[in-house]
Amino acid sequence: MKKELSTKKLGRPSVYNKTRINQILEDLESGMYAKDALNKAGIAWSTFRAYLRKDEDLNKKYYEARAVGIDYSLSTVDEKLEQLITESKVRKLTLPEIKLLELWVKQKHFSASKISSRLYGTDKDRMSIKTADDTQIIIEWQK
Repeated sequence: MKKELSTKKLGRPSVYNKTRINQILEDLESGMYAKDALNKAGIAWSTFRAYLRKDEDLNKKYYEARAVGIDYSLSTVDEKLEQLITESKVRKLTLPEIKLLELWVKQKHFSASKISSRLYGTDKDRMSIKTADDTQIIIEWQK
């Protein structure tokens, strides 16, 4: 009497699937931090890092998604500045509002420098943004 061998995989099912990975990449492109995107997908950072090491294509897509996310995130700085510039024409902005905006811009720059240090490195002391009508806004900060 022959026993047939089961082809069923043993152990925990893999959390790696294209739908889940695509959702993580989309979240990263929308400016979400990797930690938050992975938590949302239910994948541990260590597991995801293992996937990145094994799959060169995924690794490339991951870094591309992060770069797009930086640009998306920094575009919110432009929008917020335009909003406050418009508001400042109607009313005088308070010092706490200005300081909060300054802190917010610095935090965005810091995040960008951590994700893509070559492009937004800490050696930069100014950032320029172009609005939709090609007006250039330059933000400078002291180190």
